[in-house]
Amino acid sequence: MTKHSLIGLEEQLQLRIDKAFRDQLDSVIVEMQKIALKFNVQQVQEKSPFKNVLSVSTEAMSSLEAIKGFIRYQVGRKESSRVWKLQITEEGHRQFFADAVVQQIDALNENCKKIFETIETDLEREIELRKDSSKGNNPQEIRDYLQQQKPSLLKKTHLNLTQLYLGYLSREHTALLGLQAANQDKSKK
Repeated sequence: MTKHSLIGLEEQLQLRIDKAFRDQLDSVIVEMQKIALKFNVQQVQEKSPFKNVLSVSTEAMSSLEAIKGFIRYQVGRKESSRVWKLQITEEGHRQFFADAVVQQIDALNENCKKIFETIETDLEREIELRKDSSKGNNPQEIRDYLQQQKPSLLKKTHLNLTQLYLGYLSREHTALLGLQAANQDKSKK
């Protein structure tokens, strides 16, 4: 395989990943919104309680385990945001917000698997449809390349989805604070 054809395969595969990624993003955001409401994160009135975690998640050398460890670390830090220490009790089991976020980050792996299952299904369908055709890109080559690169692509996709998740969580906190303030202003009138 030439360097040129390898770049072409990478680009074609990345386009497929991006499309399948977008298809999963809404369900990820909905789950994140549920946890934000469940823990009533707007009770923490700080301006940017997620800033440090977002910063760690976007560092060039960041990893999933580093992000999750940093989130858990926030519970023990005196100077960290109170948001990470929020607690709920369900069925006699106490849970910190930090632990719930880490669990959701772990669960994002299922979304990543769905992304690649979708791509693989689409490629198999294309291979079947193009058996007698020699036009355009070769879905067989893309599938083979995907199989070779899948472990690293899954890890990269999980990290990207985690970064987006944390960014949307920060925005959700800001939105909930804004709604709370608007409702308080409305009740004063």
